[in-house]
Amino acid sequence: MPQFDSITFFNQVFWLFIFIFVSYNFILKIVLPFIAQSLKIRRKKLSYIVNNLNSLNIEQVSEISVFEIVIKKTLVSLKENLSRFDNETFLWGKFIKETFFQTEFAKINKQFEKIVFEKVVYKSSL
Repeated sequence: MPQFDSITFFNQVFWLFIFIFVSYNFILKIVLPFIAQSLKIRRKKLSYIVNNLNSLNIEQVSEISVFEIVIKKTLVSLKENLSRFDNETFLWGKFIKETFFQTEFAKINKQFEKIVFEKVVYKSSL
């Protein structure tokens, strides 16, 4: 079966683990805190509106606008943090490419070439 081909199996499993690790960290560090913060803000805003629905005055309207300004600032800082995270992820990937791939995979590739060569020579000698 092509899924269990010994030549490509390690590569598929390696990239699967890399993808799962990056996805897990992205969800854990970015998505879940953002969702939690959004739900918390929404809950606070709704409870504030429900509690003070009948007694809105000019001061309270201005407080709501201040609250909306704070939300906008939070979203701007979230955007900056996401761009910083993207930059750090790119630098991490570049570091992995330059160090790990060039050293460890070079050794593994030489061993792989040796094994494949031995199999080809062994089969051709039969």
